[in-house]
Amino acid sequence: MDAILARASTRLPHDIEHRLAVDPLSTVLRQTTWGAHEEVESGPLEAALADGDLRVDVYADLLAQSLAVYESIERLAPRMAEDPLAAPFVRPEVFRGGAVERDLTHYWGPAWRDRVELLPETTFYVERIGATAAVDPLAWIAHSYTRYLADLSGGLVIDKAITAAYGLEQAGRWLYTFDLGVSPATWKSAYRQLLNVLDVSTDRAVGLIEEALVAYQCNIALNDALVLRHGAIRTSEEAAWAAG
Repeated sequence: MDAILARASTRLPHDIEHRLAVDPLSTVLRQTTWGAHEEVESGPLEAALADGDLRVDVYADLLAQSLAVYESIERLAPRMAEDPLAAPFVRPEVFRGGAVERDLTHYWGPAWRDRVELLPETTFYVERIGATAAVDPLAWIAHSYTRYLADLSGGLVIDKAITAAYGLEQAGRWLYTFDLGVSPATWKSAYRQLLNVLDVSTDRAVGLIEEALVAYQCNIALNDALVLRHGAIRTSEEAAWAAG
């Protein structure tokens, strides 16, 4: 798993401190993580998901892996709510743990927990959150940013894809059903403004960005491991193999 941390480190620009001196934190964070974001989206699993061609059993396994990540972030929320830096970022309206549990019940039935087999990459991701976010509120913010803003961005595209592909109504798509009170765009804008008014040193801002890069690399590793676990991940691939 050292490769995950090494890859994240290489993505940090050499002029990161200068960038933070001239641009808002949210801008630098978004620009610095954009390459990793694109790598996630262009990976075979995310591409199949966005195309509405991901095998439903693979999607359910992705939900199971993701639940462990959400739970590791959200179980720290009460502690973060007492921290002056992290408290404004504790937004229960976007927490996804309960939603993913409902979706897993739809796909795997009420005994879905018996089917969950966490990948080593998922375990590393969860342990990383526990090791960093539990002791550093800025690390918790970084992991929250990586998960929840993605759900409110590309997640809306995925929602349309799985709704059509799996013939869903509401059950099976709770992960992407939000009750925000505002539009996702408005929510994301407000979140980025919170980043911009964080009263932290440059070194600590760099640490937040570094941890966001680690979170992205953890996601990439998790997705790649799922592809290796399942082999053919697209419905079209499965049909072709069966016909052959």
